[in-house]
Amino acid sequence: VVTTAPESDTLAPEAERELPQPADTFVRDTTAPLGSPENPIVVDPSNPIDLIELLAKQPQQHTVSDPIYSRIDSIRKNAEAGDIDQMYYYGLCYEQGWGVAKDYTEAYNWYKKAADQGQKNAYGAIGGLYRVGHGVNADPKQSFEWFLKGAEKEDPNAMLCVGNCYYTGLGVEKDLEQAATWWKGAADKGNGFALSQMGDAYYGGL
Repeated sequence: VVTTAPESDTLAPEAERELPQPADTFVRDTTAPLGSPENPIVVDPSNPIDLIELLAKQPQQHTVSDPIYSRIDSIRKNAEAGDIDQMYYYGLCYEQGWGVAKDYTEAYNWYKKAADQGQKNAYGAIGGLYRVGHGVNADPKQSFEWFLKGAEKEDPNAMLCVGNCYYTGLGVEKDLEQAATWWKGAADKGNGFALSQMGDAYYGGL
């Protein structure tokens, strides 16, 4: 919600100019998301505001993780009951610290349970842990092997990572043609990062 202040024939000096305040009957809730009816943005056309600065001053709001926070109990229950997709999501919660304390070992354990039962996203997640050494010892070869397992199940993110491994020689012999092949496969499945990688690589003379 954005409200616009009426223009005035005479502007106050810059240091004295203030944004119009809502009517006395309105009480602003500064804990509400900026731009909501409870916490509107008041715009003075003669004095543009920096939205980035305003947003930085707001209390931190959950964004993409909101569904995870709100469903953490359900995710836990279903994961413990054997739902392989929820096992993967529960591992993701532990890796990111969404709704639970961040714990890479627990993240690995839940990813592994999901992968053992064929959950395709879990393979790439494990590959990521081996790549950076979170919850396991860093191991480029293991990282590549897990990425490849996910890629062979047509997980676009894992396909992207396999291409990256071939391009950089991480855990596998460097092979630019293989890199391009896996990137194209990921891009064909809608992975925008893979498309960008291909563009950068070809621009660089791949």
